Amino acid sequence: SSAVASAGDVLRLNMGSRGRLVEHIDSFPQHFAQICQQCLEIGQEYDKSLTGMTPNTVLVNFYKDNAQFKWHRDSEDPNLVSEQLGKTIISLTVGLSAAFGYKHRFEDPEHSVVHLKSGDVLMFGGPARMIVHSVLRVIPKTMPVPLRGYMRNGRLNVTYRDVGCGCIDATQFPKYRIDYDVETK
Repeated sequence: SSAVASAGDVLRLNMGSRGRLVEHIDSFPQHFAQICQQCLEIGQEYDKSLTGMTPNTVLVNFYKDNAQFKWHRDSEDPNLVSEQLGKTIISLTVGLSAAFGYKHRFEDPEHSVVHLKSGDVLMFGGPARMIVHSVLRVIPKTMPVPLRGYMRNGRLNVTYRDVGCGCIDATQFPKYRIDYDVETK
């Protein structure tokens, strides 16, 4: 299926306050992969711990005002995690701002917060690759003026992943699951 909607298509929120689409990167225009690579190159200039990656999946989430998303950790090839070699994840924010929380472990009572604004790029890789994170809240009335009238009111999040030997498990939709058919060391 194509990730690009044609005129007249209706896309519905498939998880209440959040809609999602998971596709192979080839379903998107070529410049999507180029944007990801450019972001990674710039990030690696500042943080040498960011590992290389070749994006092969794109997760697009659309969040309504005040939406939240639970604490979670993004999946990764178990062999890479055990060696602390998980591939960098690159996430772009467009539209409304969001309070993004993160912590090292689920059981940690405290967390830090980064406010992501439209145009921000968030990368986690190296020692931070397996952080536990959450969209704590999508902040209403933060749509940048140039986007008003050109996109629906909400936060569009585009996440690039290199899932390596993993594959998208479409049977789990709308949940995002990558299956790795590997044995851990």
